[in-house]
Amino acid sequence: MFVGCDHEVRCSISLWNVNIPQLTDYRNLGMILDPSLKFTLSVDYVVSKVKRASNKIAMLIRDRKGIPIRLGIDMYSSLVRPHLEYTVPVWASLCDSDMLKLEQVQAQCLRKVMGAKRYSSTAALGVITGVIPVRIRMKNYVAGNSSESSTQKTKIACIL
Repeated sequence: MFVGCDHEVRCSISLWNVNIPQLTDYRNLGMILDPSLKFTLSVDYVVSKVKRASNKIAMLIRDRKGIPIRLGIDMYSSLVRPHLEYTVPVWASLCDSDMLKLEQVQAQCLRKVMGAKRYSSTAALGVITGVIPVRIRMKNYVAGNSSESSTQKTKIACIL
């Protein structure tokens, strides 16, 4: 894999007379890198992990007969949100379509936790649950405001 090339470059590398295959993408520490340094594969992988984690929480809640909503939100914060934010430092230049995927999956998770309908407002869910949208959390993190005090200020700004 040659990083930064617009066209496909093929080469033959061997070590002790054994050919080493050329990769089209590379996975390292939960990140998937491709030659064009676009994070679409990585975002798709994160979205699938988030959906699996949120389905586990949804199985516990199932028709409001299970755990309370506050506990569901705490479980979201500890089981789902880390998947969304794990590679934020690398995703500073994430394109809008990939960011939209992350926002949509966050909204789906919040709807499952709250037991809300499909057409419920994402902004209203964010205010009710106190969960800051992933786009704002990423901007704060990249700007160096990853402390809890800045998160609280953003949460208050989102509510107002």
